[in-house]
Amino acid sequence: MSRVAHAWRQLGAEWKLALTLLLSLRIGLGLIGFLSMQLQPGGAMQGDWLNLIVQSGKPWSYVLSVWQRWDSLWYQEIATNGYQAGNRSVHFEPLYPFLSHIVSLVLGGQVVIAQLLVSSSAFVLAMVLLYRVVRLDATPAVARLTVILTALFPMGFFLVAPYTESVYLLMTLAAIWFSRQGRPWMAGLAGFGVGLARWVGVFIAFALAVEYVQQRREGKRWLDLGLLSAGMPVLAVLAMMIYSQVVVGERLSEFNVNDYWGIHSVPPWQSLGDSWAFITSTGSVTELVNLACLIGFTALLLGGIRRIPWSYTAYAAPYLFLLFCRESAVGSPLIGVARYALVLFPCFIIAALWLKERLWTAATWLVLSVAFQAILFLSWLHWVYLA
Repeated sequence: MSRVAHAWRQLGAEWKLALTLLLSLRIGLGLIGFLSMQLQPGGAMQGDWLNLIVQSGKPWSYVLSVWQRWDSLWYQEIATNGYQAGNRSVHFEPLYPFLSHIVSLVLGGQVVIAQLLVSSSAFVLAMVLLYRVVRLDATPAVARLTVILTALFPMGFFLVAPYTESVYLLMTLAAIWFSRQGRPWMAGLAGFGVGLARWVGVFIAFALAVEYVQQRREGKRWLDLGLLSAGMPVLAVLAMMIYSQVVVGERLSEFNVNDYWGIHSVPPWQSLGDSWAFITSTGSVTELVNLACLIGFTALLLGGIRRIPWSYTAYAAPYLFLLFCRESAVGSPLIGVARYALVLFPCFIIAALWLKERLWTAATWLVLSVAFQAILFLSWLHWVYLA
């Protein structure tokens, strides 16, 4: 025990914060899920690969099964059996299931445990990197608040769920970190990982290019081949497309597969109008959360654009614009927006910069945010489709 205490004391502040948040989310959400399933088992099970859910009949099985919902089952299937042509699995990017598969080999094929280990490890590393990235421009207090705001965001449970969010955020922050350190090819390599984690990772290419050009200009140096490293996220997405077509044998393109899930592109004003019409006609709280999140994050970025590096804006702005132009025919128009905004770290930095002088406002928001996270997690647990 003394060794553990000694090791804990040797950790940096960012590591202690990240590990504390991980334990808090894992234990807190785990207990909520366990008690909920004991008091009110199940719910109307929906989606695909439901046969993969752990159902031993023993109470311990809830430790794993409460995290097996919706996309997590797709990632489990891919990690177990790989991609299959015709079953729409190519809609789900490969980095997270690949890492889960590798870890499961060490665990004797325990894919669900591997998924949770990958998400947990990526969460800790992402929070540590987020702290360090913020510290490049701000105080430790702002860095701490940024990390806490991100982890305790209403949709923050997706960062520890068997989803791709934590891996995607880790790769994004690694690309930004190396870029800010003047190591473009390492940033490009991390950017390649961003593209493999989610195809929207192509937007990190704008940040890498802006940061590289800015650093060269400040150093009064000519541009060179290092600028090409910014294109590696795009290369990753192209590689995924080629793999799905040539190796997997999937005849449908990524965009055709998206049609199956009811996802299509619309003008921003149409998505906003359809969302508001849906809210007024159905009273949907989750759709209201998505709409408020989209508008709120946009207001944060516009209001704080001068307080963050231009490279961060170059990443966040097109990402947000895509969310405005993305509409779903399944569920509600903006379904999933709050989850997808979870990785927009520049907006959380701006929020922390604003809240650092308003401690009561910050405390109130965090209490409400934790409450919302618990409610949304319970909804997701009982098969309400959130994203």
